[in-house]
Amino acid sequence: MAHAVDLTLDLPPILTSHPVVPPMTPMAAAEAALAEDSVGAGDLFWSCATDSVSVAFVLEPEVSPERAQEMLFALMVAAGDAIGTLGPPELAFTWRWPNRFLANRAGVGSAHIKVSQELDDDGAPMWLIAGLDLALKPKSAFEPGQTPDETSLWDEGAVDLEGADVIAALSRHFLTWINRWDGEGFKPVHDAWLFRCEGRGKTITLSFGTEDEQVITEGQFLGLDEIGNLLMRTDTGTQVFAVTDHMESIVHSVAEYEPEPASQES
Repeated sequence: MAHAVDLTLDLPPILTSHPVVPPMTPMAAAEAALAEDSVGAGDLFWSCATDSVSVAFVLEPEVSPERAQEMLFALMVAAGDAIGTLGPPELAFTWRWPNRFLANRAGVGSAHIKVSQELDDDGAPMWLIAGLDLALKPKSAFEPGQTPDETSLWDEGAVDLEGADVIAALSRHFLTWINRWDGEGFKPVHDAWLFRCEGRGKTITLSFGTEDEQVITEGQFLGLDEIGNLLMRTDTGTQVFAVTDHMESIVHSVAEYEPEPASQES
């Protein structure tokens, strides 16, 4: 029997709730509503699906398109705060650049951003959508451990976590980080993001492109630049990889997959 979905959320008053019925996604619903000019800053679209958390926040940033991508990192930091507050102590919630969420080092979702190509008179995007998807419960018939690279929050011990609670906590933390970003700039977000980031200082590989033309770059993950782009030291020097060009890239740390050296017997 299907469970009824509670369409009420405990959101901050500044946000307006828009439930979205699958298979429509919150990101797609938000973009469609913006095309009709029926929504604006403070509108929150969220999926009624019960096995995942999927949201899209509509914002109207007063910064350049390049700086607008900083909202991706603010949302990820807010997600870390929300899951850290609600989840069990044994759940390590981290991420890899630029947008991949991990739970106990297995993939559990991703964050997204879409920025309007149309600019206002001050050169700022007319709108921005910042969203994320998190696997709340298992979606497949696989037993835990059969897909070690993918997991759900439920599989990692957050069995009592409800989507409505995650969305409410995420919304509060996101608004807090937006206010801090507005007052202090990107640095606090930058530092908080790096705190939960995997691979910093290690050798990583960055894989992107199509299946037919895959580009793989290996180097040391130095950190982020002033707007969140990846800084990597390679054999040819320090390279900068743009967030918006690598949202679908695969990034992993080489070190964590290298086998331990064989012990020497005397």
